[in-house]
Amino acid sequence: MRPRAAKVLSLFSLVCVVSLSLFAQSPRESPVHWKAKPLATPLRAGQGFEIQVEAAIEDGWHLYSTTQPPGGPNRTRFTLLTGEPFQPHGNVRQSTPKTEFDPNLRIQTETFTVRADFWVPLLVSDNAKPGEYEGSLQVVY
Repeated sequence: MRPRAAKVLSLFSLVCVVSLSLFAQSPRESPVHWKAKPLATPLRAGQGFEIQVEAAIEDGWHLYSTTQPPGGPNRTRFTLLTGEPFQPHGNVRQSTPKTEFDPNLRIQTETFTVRADFWVPLLVSDNAKPGEYEGSLQVVY
């Protein structure tokens, strides 16, 4: 017998961590501004869902995709910092990046300029109790 489904409302804050190359000039503020869209409906225990995360990229900067080829630059990564009742559940989806040859790295790279959208898949634990929960995502880019 499956336990009774519990309604769970998730509230997410987004924590950004900037990963800069040794050769990059360190800006005072991040050139990428992140925003997580709140969920429109309550969730149930055992339910999968996605958090949409928007990246607004300042002029003159770019963001690498989540699917960079091996040997390339550091890809954008999302990590769930909070535990129960949420857990990662699959691969992050992203808007379509621009693919082009980078003469400095000598490989094809995938980048975003201006903006990018990501969908981070999560799952509510089967044993989640009714209530409001806050989760935090860390973005490394």
